[in-house]
Amino acid sequence: MDAGAAGYTKRRRGLSTAVILRPVKAPPILLFVHIPKTAGTTFAGILDRNYPASGVLNIYPNFGLSLAEFRELPDGALDGVECIKGHFDYGLHRDLGGRGFRYATLLRDPVEQVRSRYEHAATSRFHPLHHLVEQGMTLCEFSRQVDNFQTRTLLLP
Repeated sequence: MDAGAAGYTKRRRGLSTAVILRPVKAPPILLFVHIPKTAGTTFAGILDRNYPASGVLNIYPNFGLSLAEFRELPDGALDGVECIKGHFDYGLHRDLGGRGFRYATLLRDPVEQVRSRYEHAATSRFHPLHHLVEQGMTLCEFSRQVDNFQTRTLLLP
């Protein structure tokens, strides 16, 4: 064991050496709340390039884990995880078993975000409001159908 290695202290007294083991705290997990239509996909890619693949956990409805699957992970499953990213609301830290955490997210001007969501609904047949936009729903009408998703994601439990 090297003197000064994480978690170890080496002390010399006369001819004997004592090694004192200290618990090493796991680094805090970065929780990236990916709010749709805020450049989150770009930031998620940056995270993927800066964390080892084995250290990243994805929580998305169409890939990675669902939130329910995440909550069913066995003890110790997060031991090597350094970053959790995905579509989840603030509060995921309550499921980390006391491990340290930091949150990160990207926000967008709410009007611009609604406009972007409208354009997404117009072009994606999988969007729940696609058929209404396709039938002529205006941006103003659309804005009355959607909430301030950013606020709800960050403030409501």
